[in-house]
Amino acid sequence: MLQSDWGDVVPHLAKDRPVLTYDNRGMGESSVVNDSLITMSNMVNDIHHLTQHLAWKRINLAGLSMGAMISQSLAATHPTDFILENLVLISSSVNNSLTGPLPAGQWIDEMHKPPTATEWYNFQDKLFSACLTPEYIRDHPQETKAYLELIHAGKNRNYGAFIAQCVTALFHYDYTEALKTITTRTLVLHGAKDIGQPPQNGRAIHALIRGSTYIEYPNGGHILYQTNPEITGEISKFFSGH
Repeated sequence: MLQSDWGDVVPHLAKDRPVLTYDNRGMGESSVVNDSLITMSNMVNDIHHLTQHLAWKRINLAGLSMGAMISQSLAATHPTDFILENLVLISSSVNNSLTGPLPAGQWIDEMHKPPTATEWYNFQDKLFSACLTPEYIRDHPQETKAYLELIHAGKNRNYGAFIAQCVTALFHYDYTEALKTITTRTLVLHGAKDIGQPPQNGRAIHALIRGSTYIEYPNGGHILYQTNPEITGEISKFFSGH
């Protein structure tokens, strides 16, 4: 994801704390241009290095989708140079056996390699629309239009980095054992209508992280802060220790 994707969420969280968002490597203003360097371990290290650069000793961490997988991976490394006080995992995943019916792989196969500009535009349109819900799109046409415009306007949201991040880096993954080791206070949020990472993932994560809190939104899609903006309040409340 790009830091701009969190634009509607950050102002609410920033009322009570400093907030950092960043571009995943290979996208946006990232200086990484070699897609072979886009690995899960490197993306986990990116967060760690950012905390070191900022000299932050206590942090709260929230991630959505692949960002949540990166966040839970960092938590499972049990870093010693800062304290991870609270962890929020949104639309995350346990392993690649629990993927949903989203036909992203088929859409990728149908494009040229690399895709034409039109193909890439249409792919993003289909993918990110599917990350909402049909009901949300029907009932919120203006919000959906603005959301897709934000996606298409995202700087350097490119095919190569997308494949490296969402296909290669996540092709073989299983967080089952790692999640069992997490002791950080954790909130797990998931949409019941998420077709990218079905809610079985959220329920499994909740079961694996001892003492975690789980909230499932009956009308929620994969991009949960879009279909259910009320999660921002839940995150802020959780970060505040409530």
